Amino acid sequence: MAFHRRHKNTPLIVGIVLVAAAMFSVTMVCANLTGRWSRFKGLEESQALLKELPRTIGDWKSDPKDDGVISKAEVSMLQIENSYIIRVYKNEKNGADVNLMLMVGPTGLIVVHTPEICFGGRDFKKEDTPKKVSFPIADYSGSGATDDTFWKVRFVNQSIRGGKIAFYYAVSSGNEWVASKDPRTLFQQFRYVYKLQVQAHEDVDNDNVEHFLSDCLPVIHKHIKPN
Repeated sequence: MAFHRRHKNTPLIVGIVLVAAAMFSVTMVCANLTGRWSRFKGLEESQALLKELPRTIGDWKSDPKDDGVISKAEVSMLQIENSYIIRVYKNEKNGADVNLMLMVGPTGLIVVHTPEICFGGRDFKKEDTPKKVSFPIADYSGSGATDDTFWKVRFVNQSIRGGKIAFYYAVSSGNEWVASKDPRTLFQQFRYVYKLQVQAHEDVDNDNVEHFLSDCLPVIHKHIKPN
């Protein structure tokens, strides 16, 4: 998959884009679950809200020049035109940066792949099994949820330079974010869902992704819409 802009965190951004590439490879398999965008009432509003996610959230800022882009062919096959953002958010106080991918799309396709499938390979090896991490939330949607839950998984760089990358990911119907072992069943009644994936090089002293999510999830909630 071609990337239109290089960045110092290219391995992280490539990891995000590989998720989309893997989804692209199973489009035909999942076609019976994806539906047609033209039937999805409310989708245009959901797309607009997603694209309007602020560039500045507290101490975190995103520069448009660092945005990632998925190829036109893959966007077409995934049916996610105007329905995703790939950004780098940097913390102005401590210099930490994270890579975010937020997308909305047909349920059967969006929930299929995880970072474990798409990111592992010769250079990166999964360090352990995913663990569930919770973030307390206000009840934004009336669903009664008290927590957002995300899967966290670490990958170790097998190259001579070493280093670890931490991924957090979850799916939402527009209400709370959910780390589910069977998202296809859990979300099968929804026409489309959101997927949020945030990743960063893991710091020995700080979990930068957890810090970002704690700061930014209240704002992200305002930019997803139940369907």
